[in-house]
Amino acid sequence: MAVDQDLLDQIAGTVADLYRSVEASLITVVADELKKDLIAPTAEVKLDAIRRLRAAAVAVHDRLQKTKSAVVREAIRQAYRDGYGSALTGLPVSKAVRDDARQAMGQVPGAAVIENIAAALHRDLGRVEGNILRAPMDAYRAVQAATAARIATGTATRRQASQAAWQRLMDQGIVSFTDRAGRQWRLSSYTEMIGRTNAARAAIQGQMDRLASIGIDLVYVSDNTQECRRCRPYESKVLRRNSGPIGKIRMEHATQDGEQVTVDVLDTLDGARAKGFQHPNCRHSVSAYLPGVTKLKKDTADPEGDVARQKQRALERKIRKEKESALAALTPEAKKAANARVRAAQANLRDHLAKHPKLKRLSYREQIGAGNHPGPGGPKGGPVGDMQPPTPTPTPDAGPAAKKAEAKARALAQAKKKAEAQKFGGMRKALRHRTNADGVKWANTKHPTPNLTPDEQSALRGYTGIAHDMVNKALRGGVLPTTSRDLANYNRIVKGLETAFDKAELPEDVILHRGVGEMFARFLGADLRRPETMADLVGKEFAEQGYMSTSVGRNAAFNGEIYLMIKAPKGTKALNVMDFSQYGEEEREMLLDRGMRYVVHAAYERNNKWFMELEIVPDDWTKPTGWKPDPVGDVDDGYAGGFAKEDGE
Repeated sequence: MAVDQDLLDQIAGTVADLYRSVEASLITVVADELKKDLIAPTAEVKLDAIRRLRAAAVAVHDRLQKTKSAVVREAIRQAYRDGYGSALTGLPVSKAVRDDARQAMGQVPGAAVIENIAAALHRDLGRVEGNILRAPMDAYRAVQAATAARIATGTATRRQASQAAWQRLMDQGIVSFTDRAGRQWRLSSYTEMIGRTNAARAAIQGQMDRLASIGIDLVYVSDNTQECRRCRPYESKVLRRNSGPIGKIRMEHATQDGEQVTVDVLDTLDGARAKGFQHPNCRHSVSAYLPGVTKLKKDTADPEGDVARQKQRALERKIRKEKESALAALTPEAKKAANARVRAAQANLRDHLAKHPKLKRLSYREQIGAGNHPGPGGPKGGPVGDMQPPTPTPTPDAGPAAKKAEAKARALAQAKKKAEAQKFGGMRKALRHRTNADGVKWANTKHPTPNLTPDEQSALRGYTGIAHDMVNKALRGGVLPTTSRDLANYNRIVKGLETAFDKAELPEDVILHRGVGEMFARFLGADLRRPETMADLVGKEFAEQGYMSTSVGRNAAFNGEIYLMIKAPKGTKALNVMDFSQYGEEEREMLLDRGMRYVVHAAYERNNKWFMELEIVPDDWTKPTGWKPDPVGDVDDGYAGGFAKEDGE
């Protein structure tokens, strides 16, 4: 079965969405500063604007770095698994493949290919991110210079000149670059292209790995509507997965012993790729070919469809461009005109789709920023909804006295931040229970389930039932549910849990427990089979975009290759869900809110099992000077290192 192209679009959209969010954020902050300058600004006001823009760019860039790795890895993993899972779908039961296919169905894809492709995509993205830090300042200065030139000629007011100069810059993209071939790219357009290309590469590699595992050497190319001229010669043609003879060859029938059939093998897969097949952004995939069984389509060319699809993409870009213009408008008149152009472009798209019924309207492709992601509702763009920079605080533009006061306030803020950082002093300063019964007693007396509304209760039941996997896939990887029913359920659960967690802050520091698989180490960039990579995790900070189930008490209710001991400080949002979980007090479940940040205090292997000690820290926490890990060091054997006593002991 061919790879699901709509699913690949969704997977690639999670990567592109990160960078559309970056562009929308930078456009917003620059437009806000330019609006302040519509009245002739002083030099101090301009310098103040540059300072705020620099801080906003750093905040956006930092948030991108914290989010990118997990999104890229999950996108490639999902694409690989989709390809791996689709390779055997639809194959008939035959003597040649029956036994091998049954065995292959139980295999789990290895991570090496996934990590290699994800790392390559990560590097490619890193090469084009450099302009993010300077783009806002460059844009602001360029508009100021162009505005001054227009005003000097007497042909425009400051308001008109600023809007015209800003719009010209918007048209080319606030974060843009030129590649080696001389083509100019917007950051988001480029990342969408390489995201989809690498997702397709991962999916097809997943197919090839599974077909290789059961000895199928021939594949045929999918028949895509709206194919391009480079791939048209390969549609519905047979290719060899590996090296070997090509042309007209005699082979045994896939299901009839002794019967020979002639198969026309056009080329090897690598040979076709060298001639342009599966180029960047290509939508073609391959499927297993069984001699004498697989029926190939004929007369598949659809050149008019390719032209129609390219026009649809151009109209979608036009809609996004005009929406960006409305977002960045400096005057009410400019905003009104941009919105009118949005409506006109949308009308043109509707007319185009009516003329070409094979095309599908994907409304998420018409959105800007975090909204450019499959699926309506919920926090747009899933886990990257917090890409917006902090609201800048106005600084006084008076003389030396104001600057001195500002410096003093800055020093006080830094001292306060340092003091806050030092509050998080390691794993030892937390309540650690002697027994699981003690943990249950503490949870039910000191941190019971809060008074929840019916909607919040329903959301909690849904999550602790069968929906937790669907919800966390969307939060961690941006892969939203594909059916309207599941999407509505996802949005309902996330919305209900959000308000429920606001009622559930821990009353004191407490130790929680969780067992996880080796994928957790891979997520952090480590490998259980390479102890040095695990040791390198000490001191590492990371974010968990999904919800995390933990156990209160002496140990974890469920084990895995890695045992986590987690220090959750006072004020951490954690729900006691024992009344809602199907396991009740046996699991002793404390559900941690999404978006938590952690610092690693220890990672050690004992008795062929890995143990990690993690501490939850605030979003704005930074390591204070002289910070050192402070692990307990005895997670494997209980309480040899001591513990905090409960009240009354």
